[in-house]
Amino acid sequence: MEQQTSIFSESEYREFSVRVKRLEELKVEFAFEVEHLKEDNTYKVTVYGQHDWDKLDEITNDVIDG
Repeated sequence: MEQQTSIFSESEYREFSVRVKRLEELKVEFAFEVEHLKEDNTYKVTVYGQHDWDKLDEITNDVIDG
């Protein structure tokens, strides 16, 4: 299975969480794991599967913009 890992700041992770909640509401499959890196207060996020990132942004922008 394909996977992508990113490191998010606290504010970036907060936005990620809001978008993920919206995807769940829309019943979009989105598997991921999160590890809180306490030493620098960042979040290591690993997303599994292939995704159209532009499309995911498009369908979750309403919770960020509105």
